[in-house]
Amino acid sequence: MLRPIDWRLFFLLFQLYMCRATATEYQPWLGNLYEFELRSSLIYQGYHRLSSGSHLKAYSSNDVFLNVSLCNSRPDPAIGLEIEAREARTRKQGGDIDQLKITGRYVWQDDVAGDPLSLTTGLSYIQAFHNSLKDVSSFHHGFYNTELFVSIGKEKPDETLWSTRWWSLFAVGIAERGSPWIRFHLNYEKRWWENHEMKVFLHSLWGLGERHLRLLHFDGYGAIQHQSIDVGLRYSYLLEFYGSASLEYSYRIYARNFPVYTHHVLARLLYTFGL
Repeated sequence: MLRPIDWRLFFLLFQLYMCRATATEYQPWLGNLYEFELRSSLIYQGYHRLSSGSHLKAYSSNDVFLNVSLCNSRPDPAIGLEIEAREARTRKQGGDIDQLKITGRYVWQDDVAGDPLSLTTGLSYIQAFHNSLKDVSSFHHGFYNTELFVSIGKEKPDETLWSTRWWSLFAVGIAERGSPWIRFHLNYEKRWWENHEMKVFLHSLWGLGERHLRLLHFDGYGAIQHQSIDVGLRYSYLLEFYGSASLEYSYRIYARNFPVYTHHVLARLLYTFGL
């Protein structure tokens, strides 16, 4: 049975409410103006092996992460802001705050408004902590992590809604220690009967370090040459006037110096409400 959520997370949620930042995702489209959003995601991650160079090591972990963000409308239609908190229950963390994250995005082009493509750039700051940095189940290069990203996409409209869309993400990150990392995401989404959405995706992550993964004295992925590719599927049901509920599954098809053959199951609830 999962341990009750740490009281520090509830205190953090209160702080997020007082901040009133705008929750966004990496996709190049922003949410609606003058609309509050509350997002919560429960993520299960399971694996039984770690890759270290060309070898596999026995290491089992069944991890649970809780991501929460509380947001409201942004002051400018081209600007998006986000504050997130994540709690982790893993072999190394017993319900600790795994990370805090602040993200800002700017929309340069919007295909919904008539541009050929949607183009958005963004910058994230991720604060890790002592226990999360020493946890191979949680990805951090250092205590202070910064990531710059660009996302592009295109929607195919169907009357007032989109019917299909694709979007991709390219990101470069660096921490106060170790080497940079790069990420690439590719996503395709389809909507039918107005309330149903399906997404297929590929997510890859590449660390530019030189060392192999070692469990002994592990202190983050900053110096490690880690590599991973995940593929997955997400189904979302749109709740009229309230938001959406989503269920997602992904599997790691390739990994080096990282957890291998990893299963991810995600349940997410998005609740929206206006001023």
